[in-house]
Amino acid sequence: MSVSPLQDESGRVIGASKIARDITDRHRAFEQQQLLLKEMEHRIKNVFSIASGLISLCAKRAQTPEELSKMARERLDALARAHALTAPRPDSGTENDPPTITLHELLQTIVSPHLDATERRRFDVLGEDLSLSSKALTPIALAVNELTTNAVKYGALSSPDGAVTFEVQSQDDLVIMRWTERGGPLIVAPPDHAGFGTRLSEMAVGQLGGTIGRDWNKEGLSAKIVLKRSLCDPLQ
Repeated sequence: MSVSPLQDESGRVIGASKIARDITDRHRAFEQQQLLLKEMEHRIKNVFSIASGLISLCAKRAQTPEELSKMARERLDALARAHALTAPRPDSGTENDPPTITLHELLQTIVSPHLDATERRRFDVLGEDLSLSSKALTPIALAVNELTTNAVKYGALSSPDGAVTFEVQSQDDLVIMRWTERGGPLIVAPPDHAGFGTRLSEMAVGQLGGTIGRDWNKEGLSAKIVLKRSLCDPLQ
């Protein structure tokens, strides 16, 4: 709101003019811009951190510089494919879009940069496979990618003996996905605050009308994602 004086011919103030402008849309646009900037910063930090870890992992296993180059390139390519799945898609705005990927394919794509073929047993997928609508793909990918990244950095997948179980169940008109870590570093206490990635994944799932919750058990993190059945159809 702006207020300006009204003056007569002699310059004497005889009144005031008030102009009110609705800047709600401008504020919303600014908030969205800040969220995107924070998301970009979070993604870039994660990518560099994980890439550094992958190269260190490959260096321990490679016998020659050529083998190191090949292993690092393959894992970084897999990381790029997993990262692309978490990017918002401008053409995924309706629930009637055809499915683009199945849940099991999504899980394997996200986990593949971190576990080679001999280590896949450390990531066990149970329950039915589902086809994901394009609307649901990015939020689910974002949530699973955040869980995977944290497991690689701090949780079960940071330890050679650690493992993760991902279980899918249908219940009435809901789909329940459970992420359970075990064999990693013991959890003394839950984090004292939620990081940006955690808040972002919760917001993304919440936009679908779903929920994501976490239990910081001593043996490892357990997470539960609940979504509407209409977003995830069983494969025929």
